Amino acid sequence: MQHSNAVSVGVIVHTPQQVQRLIRQKPLCWTWAVFASVLFQRWAALEQRKVTQVLAEPVTPDGVLLGGPDVAQFVMAHVHTAQTAMTRVAGLVTDTAFAQAFGAPDGEDAADAEAIVAAAHEVGDCYQQVLESAEECRTWLAPGEYADLHADCVQLVNRCLQELAGFVNDVLGHVEFLQRMAILGELPPRFQPLRPRLRLDTRLLASIAARLREVN
Repeated sequence: MQHSNAVSVGVIVHTPQQVQRLIRQKPLCWTWAVFASVLFQRWAALEQRKVTQVLAEPVTPDGVLLGGPDVAQFVMAHVHTAQTAMTRVAGLVTDTAFAQAFGAPDGEDAADAEAIVAAAHEVGDCYQQVLESAEECRTWLAPGEYADLHADCVQLVNRCLQELAGFVNDVLGHVEFLQRMAILGELPPRFQPLRPRLRLDTRLLASIAARLREVN
């Protein structure tokens, strides 16, 4: 916990045991500190894999897609995974149940710690799914005539991965904001929703759709 002028404020912690301690002690902002801590732990465990993916370090291919239908099915499945994950995260953090789990910043006694931890793991699951999808995109090769379609798919899924990583940073920034308000004694009386800035690259989506029509 962070102490300032006798005010105890929740901070980001690095282990599940420390998360449980936060829940027991319930300092100011503990709800968002718990959510951010669980999410940060999930993100940190995957960070090296994400860096490897984004930097496109050489990998040993798992195989080669055999032709147009295989490539189309592969691309559609991986684009769907990325889109679904983004939609799921956006829907989760804007849902009424998410706000209810947190309670009000100045009245966190009624907050639901179990629901908050579960929500953080759900976001973490989405991030991991997109990372795994991105990794699989790079380990399968497409015939030369479909190389551009495959490359667009890799790029789109990578960008979704970056968007979700950006959301983690937004959560950390929101916790920092609430910490400052708590120290100043100016916590907002109502739950402050976090508006996710998750954007799909519509240009890439249009390119993929056009190339898929050519395959079909």
